[in-house]
Amino acid sequence: MENKRKLIISGIILAVLIIIVVAVVIIEKVDNKNNDSSTSTAPPVQIINYRTLSDGTKLNESPKLKVSKQFEGLDITGIQITCEQPTSTNDTTNSLVKGKTEMLATLTNNTNQTLGGYDVNITFVDEKGNSISDFKVFARIIELKPGESTQLNASITENLINAYDIKIEKVVPASNGNTIENVNGNVSGNVQ
Repeated sequence: MENKRKLIISGIILAVLIIIVVAVVIIEKVDNKNNDSSTSTAPPVQIINYRTLSDGTKLNESPKLKVSKQFEGLDITGIQITCEQPTSTNDTTNSLVKGKTEMLATLTNNTNQTLGGYDVNITFVDEKGNSISDFKVFARIIELKPGESTQLNASITENLINAYDIKIEKVVPASNGNTIENVNGNVSGNVQ
């Protein structure tokens, strides 16, 4: 009788241990599944290319914008992108709802011929060269005689402060004279 009782108690202890082990294994699988799903659906880490100044204006600090560029024979230097945030989301003019991005740059003609006198579209791009907005910023490059410089100023009521770089396209009249088409300009960079 005593052996039978020990056998029953041992069986119960063994059953309880098996139930505990199975429960721990199931809990571990559920925890691992939850951890895997939370990390796989997490958005990729976004590189922040700006800092916020004391007045709330954001200043782009992308290293790619600190590199001088060439476009159609013109040197482009001192590129600066800033963004002012709206003062209120109840702005009735709706002019600053998303922010106002301004780009300033110095254009210099270091050739022996007159350059410029045409319109361009400026696209703000990410690290992979993809546009960060559906909009292009229109600007006019005035004629510059050899040795002359001017400031290029372009703005848009869109928050494009996190741009990594810019792409410039020359806008020229189409052959039929009725429409406008873009011609990709050669933009290359040289360290200042």
